[in-house]
Amino acid sequence: MAKYRKRPFPERLSEINAHYQNWKEKLPIYGMNLGISSSDVARQALTADNFQYLLNYQAVWQDSADAYSAWRREMLYGNPSSQPPLPTLPSLNLPEQHFAGMITEGKRLQQRMFRAPGFNNMIGEDLGLLIANPSPPSPESYVPSLTLKALDGGAVQAKWHKGEFQAIKLEWRRSNEQIWLSAGVFTTSPSIHPADGFVPPAPEARQYRGIMMIKDVTVSEWSPIVSVVTLP
Repeated sequence: MAKYRKRPFPERLSEINAHYQNWKEKLPIYGMNLGISSSDVARQALTADNFQYLLNYQAVWQDSADAYSAWRREMLYGNPSSQPPLPTLPSLNLPEQHFAGMITEGKRLQQRMFRAPGFNNMIGEDLGLLIANPSPPSPESYVPSLTLKALDGGAVQAKWHKGEFQAIKLEWRRSNEQIWLSAGVFTTSPSIHPADGFVPPAPEARQYRGIMMIKDVTVSEWSPIVSVVTLP
């Protein structure tokens, strides 16, 4: 079962607008469950329409403001014999009855929905109020990662992430061999695979791999094979 967390109220105007348009579409469906009256649902729809209009108007006004600035500059510093045409400035006509504090009202409405007895995960996710936390990967599909470092005297250090597991089983082989040998089971990282009294007379190319364990049972995928060259 998915776990959810509350989505903070958006900060960007474009994201708030998407929030409001979603509410406009779906609050008529969920309003009764959330204890929101039909008049409040209707008012939110007006807010959504006006909010969309203001965002669209902002873009139009910016273009007109640039034209006005150019015209004003020409009027103040241009050729005295010229008569620059007047710029066309957009009129402001909200599509619906308007109320101030559209963002403040939206934040209050969001908290009101969170507190409603009929609020649930399905409604919250559909209204964009909840975010589903991603499920952690199952142990069987986990792929560990090894970072190796050659130490003096033929030993090899392996770093790995323990996470929710209890241990890691490491195996190794010389790069020109096929059979894997046990390097041991380790419960802490970094882990040291000692030379066990045998120090190769020259640097030795090796390969290592690891698999995670819980209660002495291997449970994950094998890590990718990692190569290292020992130090004599």
